[in-house]
Amino acid sequence: MGRPGKGTKKMTRHTATLCAAVLCFGITGYAVAQETTFLDEASQGEGNKGTSFRPVDSTGSPAFFELTARAIVDPSDPFNPDALGPIGTVFVDTTDKGTGVQNIDEGGSKGISGGGPNQDEELIFTFDGPIPASSVILDLNEIEFEGIDNKDDPVLFLSVAGSGIFGLTVQETEIENAFTSTGDKRGRIDFALLASLTAGLQIDAFKIREIKGHITVTKIVNAVVPPDGACCNDCDGSCVVTTEADCGPGNTYRGDGTVCSPNPCPPTGACCLPDNSCQDVTEACCSLMEGQFFPNTDCTDPTLPCNLCACCFPADNTCLDIAQLSCEVLGGVCFLGLVCDDAPPGGFCPSAGACCLPDNTCQQSTELQCVGLGGTFFLPNTDCTDPTLPCNVGACCNDCDGSCVVTTEADCG
Repeated sequence: MGRPGKGTKKMTRHTATLCAAVLCFGITGYAVAQETTFLDEASQGEGNKGTSFRPVDSTGSPAFFELTARAIVDPSDPFNPDALGPIGTVFVDTTDKGTGVQNIDEGGSKGISGGGPNQDEELIFTFDGPIPASSVILDLNEIEFEGIDNKDDPVLFLSVAGSGIFGLTVQETEIENAFTSTGDKRGRIDFALLASLTAGLQIDAFKIREIKGHITVTKIVNAVVPPDGACCNDCDGSCVVTTEADCGPGNTYRGDGTVCSPNPCPPTGACCLPDNSCQDVTEACCSLMEGQFFPNTDCTDPTLPCNLCACCFPADNTCLDIAQLSCEVLGGVCFLGLVCDDAPPGGFCPSAGACCLPDNTCQQSTELQCVGLGGTFFLPNTDCTDPTLPCNVGACCNDCDGSCVVTTEADCG
């Protein structure tokens, strides 16, 4: 038999509220509150609480744990957490006696009893999430240590977080070494002083069983670790796992226990804004910015209407405000983020000139285009009809001796 599942009731208060009332400390990046819960009549009301009971803590809020019980546990196997025994009920005794266990028919003693006609009993604490074992302090009433098999012989069983079983057993001698008396037959067990528990141990449940005498629990102090889940950034669609309180404005919390892989956040796309700029954001964020959303793409897409540019045509230094892709298809030079009216004196386009290519042909181009073709660029505003260009060569015949040289028309003379 494994440990019972945790209660379904979720903690709804904001951790900061708890931190304002009690001690807070840090763990795994979260704010963790140290919760105090009195398990007496004044705080919980006297009487049988049924098979499952969630107390209120010292602030009046639901505690971070749920109480269940087992009664008539087989006394022949006292150190076995899975010793046979049926479900019991939780009972809060009168005045300040504390909380104990009764049979399912609400019979038997009102404490956690052992060795009697109802055999052994145990009170079970199941937390809403993993907590440091060292944070637990348990106050007991009617407790007397006088050696094993004499007076009270409590046993603790702990469930390592996520294990689903009560895999750790702490017996009386170790418990007594972690026990501090607070009055007549009263005292507290500080789990941080239990020698067998390793540093940093996380637990999600524990139970206390009595195998000889009769005890009650009057108070428990324990950490409260708020649950976490996936937190989606409303604009860039990124995801981090954090608490709901830390998810913050501009983000959406996807629920306790949710994860970021696979990403549960809305996908992003290209958002063309009224000023013709572009941002890769979610559709909801684009709408807030009064943009036009394009799914399944991003702002590098040259077909986007907001990817307008001043597109100049070097051959005649004309300019058109068109999309980047259209500009490139037409052989223009695209100046993204600018429109033709932004052009400096002389226009956006680099002035074209004559470009003599390696095969001695000539074409009009910008200097950058000419270099890219491996040619030699001549001053802007020259053209391929210029007879002085070195690529404008041909046969030059001497009119008298009939000799011939290859040269430019200008040098033919």
